[in-house]
Amino acid sequence: MDEKESNITSKIELCCRLIVGVLFLFSGFAKAIEAGAFTNLLAQYGFLPSIWVAPIIIVTEIAAGASLMLRIYPRQISILSMVMIVIFSLAFLYALITRNITNCGCFGSLKMLELSPVATFIRNVLLLGLLFAIWKFSNRRERVIWQKFAAATVILLVASFLCGSSFATKLEYRKRHPMFERVVSETELPEFMHIVPDSTYLVFILSYRCQSCWNYFDNIKRYQDSGMFDHIAVFIGGEDSLQIFHDYFQPAFPLHEMEERELTRIAGTAPTMYYIQNDTIKYVIEGNVPTFYIFKKNYLTN
Repeated sequence: MDEKESNITSKIELCCRLIVGVLFLFSGFAKAIEAGAFTNLLAQYGFLPSIWVAPIIIVTEIAAGASLMLRIYPRQISILSMVMIVIFSLAFLYALITRNITNCGCFGSLKMLELSPVATFIRNVLLLGLLFAIWKFSNRRERVIWQKFAAATVILLVASFLCGSSFATKLEYRKRHPMFERVVSETELPEFMHIVPDSTYLVFILSYRCQSCWNYFDNIKRYQDSGMFDHIAVFIGGEDSLQIFHDYFQPAFPLHEMEERELTRIAGTAPTMYYIQNDTIKYVIEGNVPTFYIFKKNYLTN
């Protein structure tokens, strides 16, 4: 290969690394700041040990992005990334076919960046092409200096901190949710329920396809039994086609069934819990439904 061809391939490799590296970093950090929601999405895929798998996926994606950006073993990282994309694509295809889940969760809870399933697969094919170019044109014997490892370590430490902290159900974190302290009339909720301004409400958004939602149903019963709230509303998306849910739980409170697309309008993910007081959403808990004791201790006593 002459010098001119070498310069061309180097520029191609650089462009591919920057594109994929930036995309991986952005996607990884978008999931890291809402790790709980991403964990729940994987549970909806049908992967029950998602609480352990989700952080590994997030940190691995960020590590791959940082390595590609800093040119740390790009050939090896490109192979690892191609394997990851193939696995994720197959998992998403499985969830799409068997559970009708159309959100791949690639960018966490950033709804404006969601793609249709077809566009998602096209993007993944393009990424595979870029990663193959990185593998083909990268220097096989490139020396990695320690400063690059130091920079990558800092990025991973920040990612690990964000990922770990976003699993915690803390008031300070929930205040950053876009629905926090929103007036109910400014949201989509009035389309589905009537809110009396001087009453307190607990609104639960669940999904039949979310197995973790089933696990939280006993918690919801405790909220109702406490008698501390004027109204409890449970919205559930999808369809209980075999009546398994109703036959097993026999809920004593009404379930407001809705289409999945309607569920995503009032909540980014299922389960989500809103506490409404004085016509304002005071607290938002996304990705789980805590026990009544935990909610009362961490929220109502503050």
